[in-house]
Amino acid sequence: MIIPLKPYLIIPEFIEQPTWGGNYIVNFKKLGNTVFARKKIGQSYELYSGSCLTPAVSSDDPSCIPHTASPHGSSLKLSDLVLQSPVSVLGTNSLRVFGNALKTLIKFTQAKGNSFQLHVKEGTTGNKWLPKPESWYFLEKGLATVGITDQSKLTDYRKSAERIEAKMNQLSQAILNKTVTLAHARQRATEYIRKEDIYHYVNSVTIPANTIVDIHRGGIHHSWEEDDRNLPNGNIVYEVQVEANDEKSTIRSFDKGKIKDDGTIRPVQIGDYFTYLDPSPQANTPSLFLAKPTELFADNACRVESIFKTPYYSMHRIIMRKSTMNNYTAPEGTSFHHVFVLNGRIELTYRTVTISVGVGYSVFIPAVCSSYRLTPKTPEAILLTTFI
Repeated sequence: MIIPLKPYLIIPEFIEQPTWGGNYIVNFKKLGNTVFARKKIGQSYELYSGSCLTPAVSSDDPSCIPHTASPHGSSLKLSDLVLQSPVSVLGTNSLRVFGNALKTLIKFTQAKGNSFQLHVKEGTTGNKWLPKPESWYFLEKGLATVGITDQSKLTDYRKSAERIEAKMNQLSQAILNKTVTLAHARQRATEYIRKEDIYHYVNSVTIPANTIVDIHRGGIHHSWEEDDRNLPNGNIVYEVQVEANDEKSTIRSFDKGKIKDDGTIRPVQIGDYFTYLDPSPQANTPSLFLAKPTELFADNACRVESIFKTPYYSMHRIIMRKSTMNNYTAPEGTSFHHVFVLNGRIELTYRTVTISVGVGYSVFIPAVCSSYRLTPKTPEAILLTTFI
């Protein structure tokens, strides 16, 4: 079957996270009356190699409602569209960087904390770890750690992480041997970690809303943090990254004392973490990684801002007001576009195809369809457009 080369609505894929998910994403997408309202959703995949497309022309169409547990009815696989013609679908920029496969991963995330971690730098050789360039765009105020506080204390930091790892292994084994209860082990883990005070080795940073955290170069310590009192929704982040298997790309030094319900713990890789950590001041000064959108163009109808610009992906924010923005294009054929509606509603028109897209939904636009028109259908519409 030949799949037509035209823009398609993407079916977002919901990822349950029972320990740290919530209902922010479901409510944002106006799915509060569906089965998803009863689940803790930590992420929705807005674009990745396994994304499904729908021939529907409106995000209000029932066929566009996401479902992660079964096939998507009459949906199409984006991978099949890519396989049909990589250069026409992905564009020359993507092929030059990644070859004949989509490697762009976009996540809409609600997270209440994750491990201390880092990714190796691009070009790192002689090890099992894959680089995973990534950047964050905080939609709401959040809390994170970015970088280490003092290079001279790296040895102390490492010893603290190793002591915590030993304690967590001890507690896990005690649970499995039935010499301590899960609840008691979790309490003891919390108390032990509090005494270690491992957080004073890293920079804790409050992230204002509409702030970019760009850590795509790798070698940079990072984590999301929890503050239930001041940030009850956790961290609300629109992430763009290069798709890579987490087990092969994420190196952890500290998993915050988490113990699974079966008593096991997630492994950490302390040796590798300190091997590939960049201790230079440039890699550990949070202000060097935090930024606000940069204006590229503005008139009475719209404003275009740069959010990310990296060798692996770029993203613009477009704010449109009551007027058609004609022929918003990339250079012919150089990249696909992914357009996500952050606020309001738009119509996207390519030749004879018009798609209505509401808040929380997105469109995949093949590279050969680079000349398209965006029309706001609400007094204001805000879009996030990603491309290579």
